[in-house]
Amino acid sequence: GMRLVRPKLGWLVERAAELLAVARASGESSGAVLVHCWRGGLRSGAVAWLLRQHGIEARTLGGGYKAFRAWATAYWGSVEMPPKHARTRVRGARRPKRDGRKSGGAG
Repeated sequence: GMRLVRPKLGWLVERAAELLAVARASGESSGAVLVHCWRGGLRSGAVAWLLRQHGIEARTLGGGYKAFRAWATAYWGSVEMPPKHARTRVRGARRPKRDGRKSGGAG
């Protein structure tokens, strides 16, 4: 029924379950999804409620993203982000050809 009303909500629940399963398998999760919005308001609370209705333990971050950003900045200091137009490039890596050989080289 949820997919008929809001298709993205079904995707959100499925994606949260997938990410939590991966985190649990790698030992990186305590078993809960942490949800936040800009200031920790109604939207994050509604999403956490939705996830809990589908058996996913969810918590909201008090104060939202702004509180997380303040904590992270105090903990790690200011971090420079690359400009939006910057691209990361890997140099020296060769992609394998379809037959398994490396491209650009002999053999």
